Amino acid sequence: TLAATRVYIGRKFGHTGEELKLSFESFPYTGLAKTYCVDHNVADSACSGTAYLSGIKGNSGTLGLSGAVKRGD
Repeated sequence: TLAATRVYIGRKFGHTGEELKLSFESFPYTGLAKTYCVDHNVADSACSGTAYLSGIKGNSGTLGLSGAVKRGD
């Protein structure tokens, strides 16, 4: 995680790490993404991978299928 990386690098150089900013955290722009399945608020790797690679959101536990297909069909 980012917090673990900050602490690791900070301690490596004799600091606590909380005050450390990683190089990419100073970039002038930020991109954000929300991940969720059609039928759940928290995405699993199957539906998020489907959305990432095809641009179509799916249901939790389905891979490569649209949200019209329910898990177990």
